[in-house]
Amino acid sequence: MALCECGCGQDAGVYAKTKRTKGYIQGQPKRFIHGHASKLARSKKICVNGHPRTVNNVAPSNRGCKECAKEHNSKNNKLRKYNLTEERYKSMLVEQQNKCAICKVLFSDDPNTGLYPCIDHVHNSLKTVRGLLCRTCNQGLGLFYESIDALLGAVQYLNKFKEIQKCQSSMLSELRATAHLLMGLENPSGLELRCSAMVAGV
Repeated sequence: MALCECGCGQDAGVYAKTKRTKGYIQGQPKRFIHGHASKLARSKKICVNGHPRTVNNVAPSNRGCKECAKEHNSKNNKLRKYNLTEERYKSMLVEQQNKCAICKVLFSDDPNTGLYPCIDHVHNSLKTVRGLLCRTCNQGLGLFYESIDALLGAVQYLNKFKEIQKCQSSMLSELRATAHLLMGLENPSGLELRCSAMVAGV
């Protein structure tokens, strides 16, 4: 027997059937008798999940707080769109050490930031989940149309100019060393500036 968590002392019973969109599993004990959760929330200064009930933290339905409503909507959205349970979502965060699967930046709990986890998925009818990404990486994949060839091309492009910059830096160092030798000066700043300009124009 599972007693109702509102404190009424009555048996809350078990769920008669499974409703994954609401997190119900057949045979699982209920936390509350129908209607008792909202009754408890109205009678206390905290909601059933422990969030403070204030004037600015009441959901439009007046059945809970905004934090609960946000978590509830987020959970339902994941379940509905990606067939992903909250347990699996949390296990993915643990597997990725709470970091983006691509850039490894640490995730934030604030959904209003670009560091809130985005669910990356295959763009087909199945919407198979691949992993959790930050907003920048998630949008980046979309802008590249998830094309591996395009992404590899971007890597080659960046590496090409990285080599050019390395070459320019090496040339500048050699010119500076030559300037020191020829002029016998410890800091031939004027010549070094001209050398830098010459290298930049290469």
